[in-house]
Amino acid sequence: MATNITNNTLHELTTSQVSTVINVWLTTSILSLIGALWVALSMVYFKRLNSVSARLIFYLSVSNGLNSIFYLFAFDTRDDFQYSAMCYIQGFMMNAFSLAVMAWTLCIAFNLYMVVVKRATNMEQYERRYHFFSWGLALLFSIIPHFTQSYGRGPHAYWCWISSEGSGNIMRLISWYIPLYSGITAAMILYIMVAHSIRSSTNTFHDPALDKEVNLAVRKLFAYPLVFLILWIFPTINHLYDVVDENEIFFLHLMQALTEPLVGFINAIVYGFDKGIKRSYVTLFQEHGFCLGVGKEWSESSSSIVFSDDSQFDSSGLMEVSLDTDSSEI
Repeated sequence: MATNITNNTLHELTTSQVSTVINVWLTTSILSLIGALWVALSMVYFKRLNSVSARLIFYLSVSNGLNSIFYLFAFDTRDDFQYSAMCYIQGFMMNAFSLAVMAWTLCIAFNLYMVVVKRATNMEQYERRYHFFSWGLALLFSIIPHFTQSYGRGPHAYWCWISSEGSGNIMRLISWYIPLYSGITAAMILYIMVAHSIRSSTNTFHDPALDKEVNLAVRKLFAYPLVFLILWIFPTINHLYDVVDENEIFFLHLMQALTEPLVGFINAIVYGFDKGIKRSYVTLFQEHGFCLGVGKEWSESSSSIVFSDDSQFDSSGLMEVSLDTDSSEI
């Protein structure tokens, strides 16, 4: 991976500033790759792929991991690199896997909506449709910039994506920003309906402990799309600024490098720390002679909310949603 930094490409940033941005970008990309691998391998090792909701998290982690790999190899600021096949491949893959991450996040929200709100009991029938939607959406919107030859590296960019030159800004809007913010909005709407259903299903108990669990669950619901939105605030601002002003702002580039590649790491925290995986690690460590005082706390600190039709909702690991007709735990 070459990083021959020249000020012909980033004429408004110093060599030191560009190096800082690249190092931060590489660090956050590595963190995301580690996070994605940790979630995916943990789910395979502990055999946690027996439900659709768990497999959706696995697919999300795979998309995050692949996206992080192309983020890691996105840097080559030589002037002739922007015309190379590798630059095109990097731009296409970064856009496609970023869209796939967004699409799988939306599928997780929809799956939770179907189970909690619609009380669906056979979500396996949707799994193939989830694949068509996620990979199909990523491929469709990533192919569009190909027809306008928009993949490359613009005059103020330090990685290959959709160039800002020519029709590139329009292609960014069509192939990334419209799908991104449409997906975030749709996920937010779905989580609002899920949160309303949770509150409606539990407001008859008048139990302070249960109310606390409900409030915690609702906060976690809204954390998912909000985290995704927050991570894309600075990249969006930086790209918009690039449209209206050619002057480069180091702070915007730095914040973009800090947040944009971090999606995989944050998703690992959000989706990977459910009580099942934590219990599995506690058990694994204890079997190998490690006495962990947190074992009992992790095993008993979370409770489940059971709806009138026995749909179980776990507030500590939001994606552990199952239909357990034998469960009476609240």
